[in-house]
Amino acid sequence: MDENELKEMLDVHTQSIQGLVENQMMLAAQVQVLQAALATVLLHHGDRGTLLRSFKGYMKIS
Repeated sequence: MDENELKEMLDVHTQSIQGLVENQMMLAAQVQVLQAALATVLLHHGDRGTLLRSFKGYMKIS
């Protein structure tokens, strides 16, 4: 492999890593939004205990 091929390969890998980092940031943001939505539902639901037990059951399944 010559220097240009190595440079191109390095650029491709660098872009791939940057894409993975961006995806990780987006997933973390989505988790925070889902946590906020769950907290809101729990605050306003009449039977919080049942809802929370159901949610915990769903989390064990997945």
